[in-house]
Amino acid sequence: MMLLATHIAEIFGWAAIMLETEKLDFAAGDYMPTILNTKAELQRKLEDDYQKNKETLEKTTEKDLYGRWTMNMGETVLMDFNKYEALRHALNQITHHRVQLGVYYRLNDIPLPGSYGPSADAVNF
Repeated sequence: MMLLATHIAEIFGWAAIMLETEKLDFAAGDYMPTILNTKAELQRKLEDDYQKNKETLEKTTEKDLYGRWTMNMGETVLMDFNKYEALRHALNQITHHRVQLGVYYRLNDIPLPGSYGPSADAVNF
């Protein structure tokens, strides 16, 4: 569960990566998963990456979003987006992985926290 929660938190740092680079190449070691062990580390990672993204986005122009960004495995191009499309894809990944985490919670009888208000697990729902 911690690996998935960590991955969700680190997605909040992807905008800065996508806007400041032309590509991410897994074969070159451009991405190494973050290993966190505690709730405090997870919270700090989320806050740090969110702040870095916020600062990057504040100085981003619309023209910056037209540049290309690819995700590669060496010479193989896995994804090819303009930077706007790459950012949208990253934001969609947050939703996708939160749902995966919710399934994990349900399977382990952990009450699901609300995203946009109380979840059906809230006592007052």
